Amino acid sequence: MLPLDVGGRGLDAEQAHTILAPFVLPIGASIMAILAGVVTGGAGFLMAYRRKQSEEQKSARPPGGTRRTDTDTEAT
Repeated sequence: MLPLDVGGRGLDAEQAHTILAPFVLPIGASIMAILAGVVTGGAGFLMAYRRKQSEEQKSARPPGGTRRTDTDTEAT
């Protein structure tokens, strides 16, 4: 759409649209694929994070419990 004297091809809007129109659907499909990947990746991350948090809560020591140290194992 730029004139020839500034480095364009001198196309009008209809000619430029004719060139760009075939790219609309592939670009849209690519955006949808990326969006699906972002959503599924985020959901997978959240599920893994929550699973790890619940496992850590189940295996946590009760408050006031005894804590083993290296010296405990050396004394035996």
